[in-house]
Amino acid sequence: MILFVLGIVTGILSGMGVGGGILLVPVLVYFFHTPQQIAQGVILSTFLPTALVALYTHYQHGYIKFRLTVILASCAFFGALGGAWLANIMNGDILKKCFGVFLLVMGLYECFAHKKTPSDKNCIDDK
Repeated sequence: MILFVLGIVTGILSGMGVGGGILLVPVLVYFFHTPQQIAQGVILSTFLPTALVALYTHYQHGYIKFRLTVILASCAFFGALGGAWLANIMNGDILKKCFGVFLLVMGLYECFAHKKTPSDKNCIDDK
């Protein structure tokens, strides 16, 4: 039951643009004793359906920059291949620490970075 609730909550967060894996990976690793590589793989496999729903919703509202999306998606594909290879050859404890550092850096970035508002110029253009 708890996994069902966690899935719903992280799905909602993913649809809003917050990475559900940021919450779900630590929960799987620390509360369900899932190895780090498997936890990350599970989260990545759940990313595709939630991303497609979020993409459709954002498309309906005109929030997609198509040229930028194609460039980023193309580069992300090769980055994902390299990241998956690296995660599989790394020791689970080292990978867990790297993930923790990543979360810390992203948390600090979110706290101190300038936030764009919808009224900022060029926020929703380039269809």
